[in-house]
Amino acid sequence: MKKIAIIIPTYKRPFALSRLLNSIENASYIGNADITLIISVEGQCDPKVIEIAEAFDWSSEKIIIRHNSRLGLRDHIIFCGDQVEKYDAVIVLEEDLMVSPYYYEYAIQVLNTYDSQEGQIASFSLYSFAINEYASLPFQSIDDGFDNYFIQTCSSWGQIWTRSQWRSFRKWYEHSKDFAVTKDDRLPEQVAGWPDTSWKKYFNKYMVENNLYSVIPRISLTTNFGDMGEHHGGTNKYQVPILNSKKEWSFSKFNESQSVYDVFFEPILECLVSDINNISSKEISCDLYGLKHDAFGVKYIISSRICNDKTRVVATYGCKMQPEILNILYNIKGYEFSLIKIDNDQSIKMLKQQTGNKIARSVSFLTKRQIIHYVFWLVRKIFLKKTNI
Repeated sequence: MKKIAIIIPTYKRPFALSRLLNSIENASYIGNADITLIISVEGQCDPKVIEIAEAFDWSSEKIIIRHNSRLGLRDHIIFCGDQVEKYDAVIVLEEDLMVSPYYYEYAIQVLNTYDSQEGQIASFSLYSFAINEYASLPFQSIDDGFDNYFIQTCSSWGQIWTRSQWRSFRKWYEHSKDFAVTKDDRLPEQVAGWPDTSWKKYFNKYMVENNLYSVIPRISLTTNFGDMGEHHGGTNKYQVPILNSKKEWSFSKFNESQSVYDVFFEPILECLVSDINNISSKEISCDLYGLKHDAFGVKYIISSRICNDKTRVVATYGCKMQPEILNILYNIKGYEFSLIKIDNDQSIKMLKQQTGNKIARSVSFLTKRQIIHYVFWLVRKIFLKKTNI
């Protein structure tokens, strides 16, 4: 049995910590495993946080670490990851999460499955994405028959690191932590714009530079309440369904998966098909969300953006099927997506966004009456907020 520690970095949200601990307490643990629970408390924390941490009754070892000063989110997560030197793996759970009753059983199975493949895998996620956080639009992965997919971004809403994974990142981080993260690092502009207190922007850069991926479950083992915190004022948009019954997992190896995504949440075509319109899939990059600012060395791009130079448009596709990439694979007729020849990086910049179309696809299940009611509700909410009524 692997020696695993559960680590909770916490600061000023006692209500959130209490909720997370309650879900941890009610979870299923294989063979009454001896699991260390570490509650890592920022300096200058809410005294109620300490009270809740000390009062929590844990059947195995419980360690409360009280830092003398503020670490900040990035350094605090780095500290949590560093604890893997004492364990085979760590499960890091930020305080605004809730875990599935079966999160630990998943953790054990995923760790046992991928031991021999850690060269390609940088982390294991407990969270399953339902939204592309860079586009703020829905995300659906391709179902290839397995219970997981791969993506070149790290989950910050419940992640697992093994000692070798973390050591590899730590070695890279020591040489890179003082350099700015920019969109020139082949990252979305939104990632480059995150504050320097973000640890995730550095981990994403590390993954892209080293062609590494996270293993993501199709059904989530955590959900994010988005309580007001250091980087945002609170949101519900990252709430997802969580597993509520015992499950036998079927995980794919990286090289057999058809469900592999880059850092922009775009499918990697060569994992799906050999060619599109007689063009090698290795020469085509997907840009279904319209976020890519660079061709990244390919000669063609499938984009939701408009190309005014019709001589460069090889084919067009509609948007009837979900996930959206299936419209290209099944050659659905229409004009929502275009296969475009890219002459240079300037060609990408000349493409015109269709923001309205993307939003319309996301709310296509709403009636016109519902949309009108929502617009009036939103305007009223904004007005009341500005007038402090």
